[in-house]
Amino acid sequence: MNVLVMAAGAVGGYFGSVMAEKHDVVLIARNEHLKAIQEKGLQVQSKTSGNFISRATAVAKPEEGYVADIVLYCVKAYHNDS
Repeated sequence: MNVLVMAAGAVGGYFGSVMAEKHDVVLIARNEHLKAIQEKGLQVQSKTSGNFISRATAVAKPEEGYVADIVLYCVKAYHNDS
């Protein structure tokens, strides 16, 4: 299953990383956060899921034509226009 996570903060990064253990996950990130994930991976430290480096792919925006089966919209309310 293809999973798109907007964005790769604490909530999106965690759920996307856990889902990446069994699915193809793309995390949307920006600026220095994106660069750090691409260079070092996203480190997860969790009492329930354990400590691991995420297998998810981090990008600024998905490739043209990318189709997600599920989209997790994990942004703060004040980042929405609504």
